[in-house]
Amino acid sequence: MNISNVLIQVDNVCDYIPVVSSVTNLVVIFQKYVVMPNLKESNIVNNHYFIHLQNKNTVRCVVLLLPVLGNIFVAIYVLFFRLEE
Repeated sequence: MNISNVLIQVDNVCDYIPVVSSVTNLVVIFQKYVVMPNLKESNIVNNHYFIHLQNKNTVRCVVLLLPVLGNIFVAIYVLFFRLEE
């Protein structure tokens, strides 16, 4: 398992931990809108973690900046759409 896969798993797990999700999603937003635009496209395409960040919904990241309430909203959203499938 490489570091990109570990970072992706950590990011996915942290989305459900109150307060931790606020910090990790602040980092995600920073990486997505400050760091990644300054990288070469080839570096982004070849890195699974950066692809994960590109595909991560920005609205979800912003909602998760709200400790506890953001986690509740995301959990309800995920449960609702999994039940629909």
